[in-house]
Amino acid sequence: MSDWRHFRSVRRFFDRSAPRYEEVATVQTRTARDLLERLTLAEEPLRILDAGCGSGILTRMLLDRFPRSRVDALDVSERMLEEARSRTPSDRVRWIQSDFAYYTPSLTYPLIVSNASLHWAPNLEEAIRNLAECLAPGGLLAISLMVRGTLRELKACLQMVVAGKPPPGDLPDIEEVWLATDQSGLVREACGTYEVIQRYGSAMEVLHTLHIQGLTGGTRFRPSAPLVRSELSALMREYDRIFAHPDGGVIATYAVGWVCARRPT
Repeated sequence: MSDWRHFRSVRRFFDRSAPRYEEVATVQTRTARDLLERLTLAEEPLRILDAGCGSGILTRMLLDRFPRSRVDALDVSERMLEEARSRTPSDRVRWIQSDFAYYTPSLTYPLIVSNASLHWAPNLEEAIRNLAECLAPGGLLAISLMVRGTLRELKACLQMVVAGKPPPGDLPDIEEVWLATDQSGLVREACGTYEVIQRYGSAMEVLHTLHIQGLTGGTRFRPSAPLVRSELSALMREYDRIFAHPDGGVIATYAVGWVCARRPT
Protein backbone atom coordinates (compact mmCIF):
# COMPACT_ATOMS: atom_id res chain seq x y z
CA MET A 1 0.00 0.00 0.00
CA SER A 2 1.59 3.25 -1.08
CA ASP A 3 2.10 6.27 1.14
CA TRP A 4 0.76 8.38 -1.74
CA ARG A 5 -2.62 6.62 -1.63
CA HIS A 6 -2.81 7.23 2.11
CA PHE A 7 -1.87 10.91 1.63
CA ARG A 8 -4.56 11.50 -1.01
CA SER A 9 -7.19 9.69 1.05
CA VAL A 10 -6.44 11.79 4.14
CA ARG A 11 -6.56 15.00 2.13
CA ARG A 12 -9.89 14.13 0.49
CA PHE A 13 -11.42 13.13 3.80
CA PHE A 14 -10.48 16.33 5.60
CA ASP A 15 -11.63 18.41 2.65
CA ARG A 16 -15.07 16.86 3.14
CA SER A 17 -15.20 17.03 6.93
CA ALA A 18 -13.70 20.52 7.43
CA PRO A 19 -16.98 22.42 8.11
CA ARG A 20 -17.97 20.02 10.93
CA TYR A 21 -14.57 19.27 12.45
CA GLU A 22 -14.67 21.65 15.42
CA GLU A 23 -18.10 20.37 16.46
CA VAL A 24 -16.41 17.23 17.79
CA ALA A 25 -12.77 18.28 18.35
CA THR A 26 -12.96 18.16 22.15
CA VAL A 27 -9.93 15.91 22.54
CA GLN A 28 -7.87 17.85 20.00
CA THR A 29 -8.64 21.09 21.84
CA ARG A 30 -7.52 19.51 25.12
CA THR A 31 -4.24 18.25 23.63
CA ALA A 32 -3.56 21.67 22.06
CA ARG A 33 -3.88 23.36 25.46
CA ASP A 34 -1.71 20.72 27.08
CA LEU A 35 0.99 21.18 24.44
CA LEU A 36 1.11 24.94 24.92
CA GLU A 37 1.51 24.48 28.67
CA ARG A 38 4.62 22.37 28.05
CA LEU A 39 6.48 25.05 26.08
CA THR A 40 9.62 26.42 27.73
CA LEU A 41 10.71 29.57 25.93
CA ALA A 42 13.16 32.24 26.99
CA GLU A 43 11.31 34.88 24.99
CA GLU A 44 8.35 35.24 22.65
CA PRO A 45 9.15 33.77 19.22
CA LEU A 46 8.57 36.21 16.40
CA ARG A 47 7.80 33.45 13.88
CA ILE A 48 5.91 30.22 14.58
CA LEU A 49 4.97 27.31 12.33
CA ASP A 50 1.75 25.47 13.17
CA ALA A 51 2.26 22.23 11.26
CA GLY A 52 -1.03 20.50 10.54
CA CYS A 53 -3.22 23.38 11.71
CA GLY A 54 -6.53 21.83 10.72
CA SER A 55 -9.39 24.21 11.50
CA GLY A 56 -7.08 26.53 13.44
CA ILE A 57 -7.65 25.42 17.03
CA LEU A 58 -4.00 25.66 18.04
CA THR A 59 -3.39 28.60 15.69
CA ARG A 60 -5.83 30.77 17.66
CA MET A 61 -4.28 29.69 20.95
CA LEU A 62 -0.84 30.68 19.65
CA LEU A 63 -2.09 34.11 18.62
CA ASP A 64 -3.54 34.66 22.10
CA ARG A 65 -0.44 33.50 23.95
CA PHE A 66 2.09 35.27 21.73
CA PRO A 67 0.56 38.66 20.79
CA ARG A 68 3.65 39.83 18.87
CA SER A 69 4.26 36.63 16.91
CA ARG A 70 3.39 35.84 13.33
CA VAL A 71 2.12 32.34 12.65
CA ASP A 72 2.51 30.30 9.49
CA ALA A 73 -0.33 27.77 9.59
CA LEU A 74 0.23 24.76 7.36
CA ASP A 75 -2.18 22.00 6.37
CA VAL A 76 -2.57 19.55 3.52
CA SER A 77 -6.31 20.20 3.17
CA GLU A 78 -7.40 23.30 1.26
CA ARG A 79 -10.87 23.13 2.79
CA MET A 80 -9.43 22.93 6.31
CA LEU A 81 -7.38 26.03 5.59
CA GLU A 82 -10.49 27.84 4.34
CA GLU A 83 -12.32 26.84 7.52
CA ALA A 84 -9.40 27.94 9.70
CA ARG A 85 -9.16 31.27 7.89
CA SER A 86 -12.86 31.96 8.42
CA ARG A 87 -12.53 31.21 12.15
CA THR A 88 -9.30 33.17 12.63
CA PRO A 89 -9.68 36.81 11.58
CA SER A 90 -6.07 37.91 12.03
CA ASP A 91 -3.49 39.58 9.82
CA ARG A 92 -0.74 37.81 11.78
CA VAL A 93 -1.41 34.45 10.10
CA ARG A 94 -0.18 33.17 6.76
CA TRP A 95 -2.08 30.11 5.50
CA ILE A 96 -0.02 27.51 3.61
CA GLN A 97 -1.18 24.36 1.86
CA SER A 98 1.61 21.79 2.02
CA ASP A 99 2.66 18.42 3.41
CA PHE A 100 4.83 17.98 6.52
CA ALA A 101 7.65 16.28 4.64
CA TYR A 102 7.95 18.71 1.71
CA TYR A 103 7.44 22.17 3.15
CA THR A 104 10.53 24.33 2.66
CA PRO A 105 10.37 27.81 4.24
CA SER A 106 12.47 30.74 3.10
CA LEU A 107 13.33 31.45 6.75
CA THR A 108 13.62 28.99 9.62
CA TYR A 109 11.47 29.16 12.76
CA PRO A 110 12.36 29.57 16.43
CA LEU A 111 9.22 27.55 17.31
CA ILE A 112 7.37 24.80 15.45
CA VAL A 113 4.30 23.16 16.97
CA SER A 114 2.12 20.31 15.76
CA ASN A 115 -1.01 19.09 17.53
CA ALA A 116 -3.03 15.94 16.81
CA SER A 117 -1.90 15.71 13.20
CA LEU A 118 1.50 14.05 12.70
CA HIS A 119 -0.01 10.59 13.09
CA TRP A 120 -1.48 11.24 9.61
CA ALA A 121 1.93 11.71 7.98
CA PRO A 122 2.58 9.14 5.22
CA ASN A 123 6.09 8.74 6.64
CA LEU A 124 6.55 9.88 10.23
CA GLU A 125 10.36 9.84 10.11
CA GLU A 126 10.48 12.01 6.99
CA ALA A 127 7.94 14.43 8.43
CA ILE A 128 9.81 14.94 11.71
CA ARG A 129 13.15 15.20 9.91
CA ASN A 130 11.82 17.92 7.63
CA LEU A 131 10.27 19.85 10.51
CA ALA A 132 13.60 19.66 12.33
CA GLU A 133 15.30 21.16 9.28
CA CYS A 134 12.79 24.03 9.36
CA LEU A 135 13.95 24.99 12.87
CA ALA A 136 16.40 27.79 13.50
CA PRO A 137 19.48 26.93 15.60
CA GLY A 138 18.27 26.75 19.19
CA GLY A 139 14.67 26.47 17.99
CA LEU A 140 12.06 24.29 19.69
CA LEU A 141 9.85 21.60 18.12
CA ALA A 142 6.78 20.70 20.22
CA ILE A 143 4.64 17.77 19.06
CA SER A 144 1.55 16.02 20.37
CA LEU A 145 -0.17 13.22 18.48
CA MET A 146 -2.35 10.17 18.88
CA VAL A 147 -0.32 7.00 19.43
CA ARG A 148 -0.88 3.27 19.69
CA GLY A 149 -3.45 2.46 22.34
CA THR A 150 -5.89 5.08 21.07
CA LEU A 151 -9.47 3.78 20.69
CA ARG A 152 -8.61 0.42 22.22
CA GLU A 153 -12.28 -0.11 23.06
CA LEU A 154 -13.24 0.14 19.41
CA LYS A 155 -10.39 -2.13 18.36
CA ALA A 156 -11.44 -4.75 20.89
CA CYS A 157 -14.97 -4.75 19.52
CA LEU A 158 -13.74 -4.93 15.93
CA GLN A 159 -11.63 -7.95 16.87
CA MET A 160 -14.68 -9.61 18.37
CA VAL A 161 -17.06 -8.88 15.51
CA VAL A 162 -14.93 -8.73 12.35
CA ALA A 163 -11.58 -10.31 13.16
CA GLY A 164 -11.20 -11.17 9.47
CA LYS A 165 -11.10 -7.50 8.45
CA PRO A 166 -8.11 -6.04 10.32
CA PRO A 167 -6.82 -2.59 9.37
CA PRO A 168 -3.56 -2.70 7.37
CA GLY A 169 -1.74 -0.38 9.79
CA ASP A 170 -1.85 1.30 13.17
CA LEU A 171 -1.04 4.56 14.85
CA PRO A 172 2.66 5.05 15.65
CA ASP A 173 4.13 3.77 18.88
CA ILE A 174 5.44 6.58 21.09
CA GLU A 175 8.96 5.09 21.01
CA GLU A 176 8.88 5.48 17.21
CA VAL A 177 8.11 9.18 17.64
CA TRP A 178 10.94 9.68 20.13
CA LEU A 179 13.39 7.72 17.98
CA ALA A 180 12.49 9.75 14.89
CA THR A 181 13.02 12.93 16.91
CA ASP A 182 16.44 11.77 18.09
CA GLN A 183 17.48 10.68 14.59
CA SER A 184 16.52 14.09 13.19
CA GLY A 185 19.34 15.62 15.21
CA LEU A 186 17.17 17.29 17.84
CA VAL A 187 17.79 17.04 21.57
CA ARG A 188 14.77 15.98 23.60
CA GLU A 189 14.10 18.27 26.55
CA ALA A 190 10.89 16.64 27.76
CA CYS A 191 8.52 13.92 26.56
CA GLY A 192 5.77 11.69 27.81
CA THR A 193 2.38 10.10 27.29
CA TYR A 194 -1.05 10.44 28.85
CA GLU A 195 -4.61 9.29 28.23
CA VAL A 196 -7.79 11.21 27.61
CA ILE A 197 -10.92 9.19 28.40
CA GLN A 198 -13.86 10.72 26.56
CA ARG A 199 -17.49 9.94 27.31
CA TYR A 200 -20.05 9.63 24.51
CA GLY A 201 -23.77 9.00 24.47
CA SER A 202 -23.50 5.70 22.61
CA ALA A 203 -21.31 3.65 20.30
CA MET A 204 -23.09 5.27 17.38
CA GLU A 205 -21.98 8.68 18.63
CA VAL A 206 -18.41 7.38 18.96
CA LEU A 207 -18.37 6.25 15.34
CA HIS A 208 -19.99 9.46 14.11
CA THR A 209 -17.47 11.58 16.02
CA LEU A 210 -14.49 9.58 14.80
CA HIS A 211 -15.71 9.88 11.23
CA ILE A 212 -15.81 13.68 11.45
CA GLN A 213 -12.46 13.78 13.29
CA GLY A 214 -10.83 11.94 10.42
CA LEU A 215 -9.98 8.72 12.19
CA THR A 216 -11.78 6.74 9.52
CA GLY A 217 -9.83 8.52 6.78
CA GLY A 218 -6.61 7.45 5.14
CA THR A 219 -5.88 3.90 4.08
CA ARG A 220 -4.05 2.61 7.16
CA PHE A 221 -6.60 2.66 9.95
CA ARG A 222 -9.82 1.53 8.30
CA PRO A 223 -10.80 -2.17 8.20
CA SER A 224 -9.36 -3.92 5.17
CA ALA A 225 -12.92 -4.33 3.83
CA PRO A 226 -16.04 -2.24 4.54
CA LEU A 227 -18.33 -3.44 7.30
CA VAL A 228 -21.73 -4.66 6.17
CA ARG A 229 -24.82 -3.46 8.01
CA SER A 230 -25.10 -6.54 10.23
CA GLU A 231 -21.44 -6.25 11.26
CA LEU A 232 -21.84 -2.57 12.07
CA SER A 233 -24.93 -3.28 14.17
CA ALA A 234 -23.09 -6.04 16.05
CA LEU A 235 -20.12 -3.75 16.60
CA MET A 236 -22.24 -1.03 18.17
CA ARG A 237 -24.19 -3.52 20.27
CA GLU A 238 -21.02 -5.02 21.75
CA TYR A 239 -19.47 -1.60 22.33
CA ASP A 240 -22.56 -0.33 24.16
CA ARG A 241 -22.57 -3.50 26.29
CA ILE A 242 -18.89 -3.82 27.20
CA PHE A 243 -17.74 -0.22 27.50
CA ALA A 244 -20.71 1.38 29.18
CA HIS A 245 -20.02 4.29 31.56
CA PRO A 246 -21.58 3.94 35.06
CA ASP A 247 -23.42 7.23 34.58
CA GLY A 248 -24.65 6.41 31.09
CA GLY A 249 -23.19 6.33 27.62
CA VAL A 250 -19.85 4.76 26.74
CA ILE A 251 -16.15 5.64 26.91
CA ALA A 252 -13.37 5.93 24.34
CA THR A 253 -9.70 6.23 25.24
CA TYR A 254 -7.20 8.42 23.38
CA ALA A 255 -3.51 7.73 23.98
CA VAL A 256 -1.51 10.92 23.48
CA GLY A 257 2.23 11.15 23.04
CA TRP A 258 4.22 14.37 23.19
CA VAL A 259 7.77 15.59 22.86
CA CYS A 260 9.58 18.92 23.10
CA ALA A 261 12.98 18.88 21.41
CA ARG A 262 15.49 21.59 20.53
CA ARG A 263 17.83 22.04 17.61
CA PRO A 264 21.41 22.46 18.81
CA THR A 265 22.95 25.90 18.29
